[in-house]
Amino acid sequence: VVSAKVTPQSSGSGGIAGVVGRKVAGTGNPNYTTYWADYYDNVVAGSREWRLYKVVAATFTALGTYTENIGTSTKTLKLSMIGTAIKLYVDDVERVGVTDSAISAEGYSGVVVGGAAVPGTNAVYLDDFLAGDLTQSITVGTATETDSALAAGSDFQNISHKEERAPR
Repeated sequence: VVSAKVTPQSSGSGGIAGVVGRKVAGTGNPNYTTYWADYYDNVVAGSREWRLYKVVAATFTALGTYTENIGTSTKTLKLSMIGTAIKLYVDDVERVGVTDSAISAEGYSGVVVGGAAVPGTNAVYLDDFLAGDLTQSITVGTATETDSALAAGSDFQNISHKEERAPR
């Protein structure tokens, strides 16, 4: 799972910002393979939408879109890749979901930004980038977590704790 907060600087900025996962480098740039999720804010083209792509040998294939004008508000974009279930979430609500087996190898995670007509003034910003393997299972004391082992460049893990009280 890869996630980041997305904030357009101005409505209709013409910019994109998003995340990638399972990125595998090809022979030379930009010959790469990855899953790609972003927010595209382009009022001129009439598109304000969340987009999910697969990129195989630098060839983009649209997997789905969800139209939403978020103005200048901040939303959390999450790209989930568990087995062949590839999903795009916005604020923890699934907006695009597909089954795709084109990219199964482990790879890198990262961010994508660009497309603004005037960089620095018409941009879509990213913040709070997180990436991790949700198939991990950890146990600490009485706490067990199988759904939220996220990493932010380290071993940060979100633990659900089951509280036990002594009888009175």
